[in-house]
This record gives sequence, structure tokens and C-alpha cells, in this order.
Amino acid sequence: MKSRIKIYINDMIKNPSYFLIIIFYLFVSVKSLLEVKKSLVESGMSQEPFSFTFQYLFFVLLIGFFLFLIMICISAIVVSDKLSGRCEMLLANKVNIELLVKNYRTAVFFLCIIPIIILTAAFVGVSFSNKLYAITDMIKNVENIVFILAFLLFAFSLIEMIVYICLIVKKVEIIKSILSYSAIAFLFIVMVPVNQLRDRGWILDAKSLALVISAVIFVLSGVFLLVTFLIKRKYSNEQITLSFRQ
Repeated sequence: MKSRIKIYINDMIKNPSYFLIIIFYLFVSVKSLLEVKKSLVESGMSQEPFSFTFQYLFFVLLIGFFLFLIMICISAIVVSDKLSGRCEMLLANKVNIELLVKNYRTAVFFLCIIPIIILTAAFVGVSFSNKLYAITDMIKNVENIVFILAFLLFAFSLIEMIVYICLIVKKVEIIKSILSYSAIAFLFIVMVPVNQLRDRGWILDAKSLALVISAVIFVLSGVFLLVTFLIKRKYSNEQITLSFRQ
């Protein structure tokens, strides 16, 4: 089944939508960072006050980027496999369900995380080349390391939960619609605690913002893992097989 993962990845790399969204997001990200630099130069202020703006911008772009990548990859791999009957064929050939989920999860995780790494590298590269040292120094902060760990857990748990849901629902096409609208909804949910703290007079800096966002996605990861656990307790080969009958 390792060859199956390679097939999923190779097919996805050939998907124009996948590359278009990566190129678009890289363009938007770099342009946004350059706008921050322009504002910094025009205002004549030091770089430190802009650290919060950059941190906020980076989190919004990164999370939104990730959710759109999930939407494309899940639709092109898991949903496509189920609608085409390939998933049913694999199960009929005695492929273990856990192995099937693992292959889907691994392929989607790889295809989502690599562009995220490219996006982060682009941010760092543009910051260094434009001498935005207050921004590049944030990379070494413990708070951002915590965010990275939280984000990886969030990515893993969300992908696994969506894969399981795709396998048990009958109208799998609805997953596409849910994923399409979830990106905007999730960005709103993530920033609610930030807005609530601000309304109560708490002035967040870049470090505290990273901790707040990390806490939110840690909690959401726990919810995703719990949902996955409950699904795994109840699902069976028969339940998944019946979901193919539209």
C-alpha cells in the first residue's frame, strides 16, 4: 500500500488546482508582507510595533492556506476514491480499513504540510531580504515553537477525522461543501478569543497572540481526536460498505 500513497501524491501534484492555490497564496503572502514593510518605512516607526501585525497576518494566512489545501486534497483523493468506487474495490480485496485510512491520512498530510513549509520559508526569506529583523527574531521565540507543535497536532487530528467521516457518510459530496465554508468559519472561530481579550482591555503582543492561537487549536485538536475516537468505536466494515450504496 505504500505505492498507493505515491500514486495519490503523484496524481495530486498533477492537479492544476493544487498548484494554482499554492502559487496564489505565496503571491498574497509575499505581497502582504511587503505591504507591512511599506507601512513601516512610511510611518518611520521601529519594527517592534509591527510584530503583532505580522504575527496576526501569518497565522491567518497559514491557517487559511492549510484549510484550503485540505479541501482540495480530501476532495481529489478520498472523495474521488469513494465516488469512483476505487475505495470499495480496495475494501473488497481485503484491504484493512485502518491501513486505508493511514494511507489517505499520510498522503493528505504530506500534500498539505509541504506547501505550509514553503509558505513559512517564503515569509522568512522576504523578511531577511528586507531586513525585517524584528520579525525574523520571532522565529526563535518559545511561543512560536509551541504554535508549531499545536499546529502539527491540529493538522493530524483534523485530517484523520475528515477521512473517517468521508468513509462512513453516504452523501460524500456534501463533504466538499462543508470544507469549502469551513475555512472562513474556522478563521472566525480562531480569532474570537483574541477579539474577546481585546474588548476586555487586554493588549496582546506577538508572543501572547501565539499562545492564545496555540491554546485554541490545542482545544480543537482534542475535540477532533475525541470525535475520531467515537467514530472508530462504532464504525464497522458493514457500515462503511453500506455507505457506498447511494
